[in-house]
Amino acid sequence: MKKLLLTISISSFMLVSCDAVLGKPEIDGDCSVNGAGTVSCTFRNDGNAKGSLCLKASLTKTRDKSYYKWSWYGDNGDSIITQGKICSGLVEPSDVKERKQFMSFLKIGELSPTDPVDFCDSNNDYFDWYNGCSFNTIEVD
Repeated sequence: MKKLLLTISISSFMLVSCDAVLGKPEIDGDCSVNGAGTVSCTFRNDGNAKGSLCLKASLTKTRDKSYYKWSWYGDNGDSIITQGKICSGLVEPSDVKERKQFMSFLKIGELSPTDPVDFCDSNNDYFDWYNGCSFNTIEVD
């Protein structure tokens, strides 16, 4: 029993030690989108090893159909998501990479792209186009 416990303790120590020696990337992507579909991201690596991160972006309607200028694009809870992904490239520890890329947004089940401004725009000219949507990113391979 003592031998098994010692083996488990040594194995656990080796796993923790290897993580400290080999390092681990901790990459965070902070992104935004403009009305035409250009996604801009700042990728920051707070880990102690180099790595990369890829994201897809999505917009989800947060109000009922009557709020929107182009109501045929959907109702509260409907989403559009980018067809492609935006990637950081290799980010060294304690480094930051900026990326900007035009991306096509598609409504799930639709074939033609939708501009974020058309999808989210209010029928009230005093509101910003993005007030009717929440912006999110999804980590992908």
